[in-house]
Formats: sequence, C-alpha cells, structure tokens
Amino acid sequence: MNPTADARHLPGDSALAQVFAKHDSKIRSGFITRLDRTSILRKKLIFVRSLVYNVVILVGSAALVAVFVFHDLASNVPESLRLTLSITQGILLLWAISVLLFTTSTPFFLGECRLRLKYGFRSTEIIIRRSPSESLSAPASHEPSELRWRASLRAVDPTLLYSNPASILASDFWVMEHAIIMDVYADMEKNKINEEDLEFTAWRECDGVWTGLELWRLHSVASDQQEVALFKAFLTSKGKRELISAWERLFDSEKTAVTQTPENYKSIVKRFSQEGIDYEAVWSQLQRP
Repeated sequence: MNPTADARHLPGDSALAQVFAKHDSKIRSGFITRLDRTSILRKKLIFVRSLVYNVVILVGSAALVAVFVFHDLASNVPESLRLTLSITQGILLLWAISVLLFTTSTPFFLGECRLRLKYGFRSTEIIIRRSPSESLSAPASHEPSELRWRASLRAVDPTLLYSNPASILASDFWVMEHAIIMDVYADMEKNKINEEDLEFTAWRECDGVWTGLELWRLHSVASDQQEVALFKAFLTSKGKRELISAWERLFDSEKTAVTQTPENYKSIVKRFSQEGIDYEAVWSQLQRP
C-alpha cells in the first residue's frame, strides 16, 4: 500500500498498530476489521448453534474412530489386501478428521469459547480476520473501489465463518483471529484503542506505517443514485419500508452523492441491526445492470 491523503494512518507507537504488528504474517497480509452490532440475543443463538455443531463434530469423529478400531471393515477383502486396505482407510480417516478438527473445532473451543468466557457477549463486537490472498493483488490505489469493497465484504461474510455449518463446503471459509481480538479488547479496557477505529476497514503495513482503507465510505462514490434506487427496491421487496424512511432521514438521497459520515454510518448500521439486517450485506447484494 502506498499512503494517500484519503487513507487512515496509525502512528507506529499506537496501541492498535502494535497489536497488528505483533500478529501480522511474514508476508504482511494485513487485516480486515468490522464491528458487529447485531443483537446480543442473536449472538448468543449463533454461539449455541456453533457449540452444538462442534460437539456433533467431536462425537461423530469419535464414533468413526471407534467403528474403525473395533470393527473389521475389510473382513470381506482377501487376506493379501486386507492390511493395505486397513492402512489406507486409517490414513484417510485420520486426514479427514484432522482437517475438520484443526479448521473448525480447535479454533472454536480454544478461541471462541475462551473469548466468550473472558469477555462475554457485547452489543458491539469486533470482527478481525487476516486479509485473504486475493486482496493482496488488488489495485494499489487507496480509493475504495466497489470491487475491493465487495471482496472484503465477502471475506468477512458471517455465513462463511468456520463455525457456521453452511461454510463446511465453501472453499473460501474464514477463521476469526481470536487472539488479536482479545488483545484489542484488553487495550480497549485500558482506553488505548477506540471502538470507532475498527469500523469496516482493510489494514496493511508499509514501511512501518499501518494504513487503513475505510471501506464503509464506499457509499459516497460513483453511481450513487443508481445504487440508492436498487437499495430501496431491495428493502421494499423484503417488506422493510420503515428502514427506507430511517435511511432517508439520515441521508439526502436527492443529492448526486450520498454523504457518508461516521456518525450517520454508525446510526444507520445500528438501526438495521435492530431489524436483524446487516447493512453492508444489503449493499453487497446490489447488482448493477
């Protein structure tokens, strides 16, 4: 990333920059941050569902191992091939279970559960993940582009989170960086990091400076009127006309560009969350002709 006037920059001695530097990879992939303002009840329900999902994985894995150990699955195979078949089955079973446990159950029990035990459930929670490899080849410009915004939004799509059963067949499932989140929460309790610093932003380090692309500002760029029309049509199709009214009270959609301020953004995201809708997810579904 090459710093620009429109990008956010963190001083090297800032708490957030130090947390990022502590956990960044050798290839300096950076991070994507978001704030989750959905209701605490919804967060609890998602956690319980994930807990049940991971318990089923553990029980199912144990049952498969028990069947393999205590039952001769190769009893009808000629003696000369039985040992080879048993070894092959064992290797495949061990590989499949290991992949499932290390990508799902291990981060859930050692990450998510530890996070919940220490910090519980909050009305506003932090989402942090490492930037996916495809984002590293994105255009170098710091101007938030629709392409970059959509790619980053998918990168933190909750339906693709590792603890969601729907992500098990997804090739681009992702894992939350629980260790980083716990460090950030610890610094927030000491008033070293502000919650607002973690709005929807892509962070990268370059020459010792952490630079953030504020992706939430995308709504103020080209073709706003067309996006506004699609945005309203989408909400109307979902029977959420009251959200259109709330949005119009905050944004002057008659202008050639939608003015996006931190205060307006936070207010409208919270209003949508109260209705169980992810504001950014709605925009990501808008398709231009």
